Amino acid sequence: MFDRLKASIRAQAFHPGFLGLLVNPFYFARKGLHQHIVALAPSVHGRLLDVGCGSKPYQKYFEASEYIGLDMQGRNKHADRSYDGKTFPYQ
Repeated sequence: MFDRLKASIRAQAFHPGFLGLLVNPFYFARKGLHQHIVALAPSVHGRLLDVGCGSKPYQKYFEASEYIGLDMQGRNKHADRSYDGKTFPYQ
């Protein structure tokens, strides 16, 4: 049960619901971000580059032909590509 509660709290970070109001200090910012991503995702086509992708919490909303996660070197096992924070790896 404790693991389930932890998972619910963790989910509130990017997909805030009522519980997020109590446990997420960034609730209002994340709630707006989530709503706008959900609304705009259907209009995104082709290749998508998620800069600072983290755990790719919004990937499921996009039907892009390719979803590339980019994050800082050595900080993220979910990223498809990493960079040093100075030299952007794409033109």
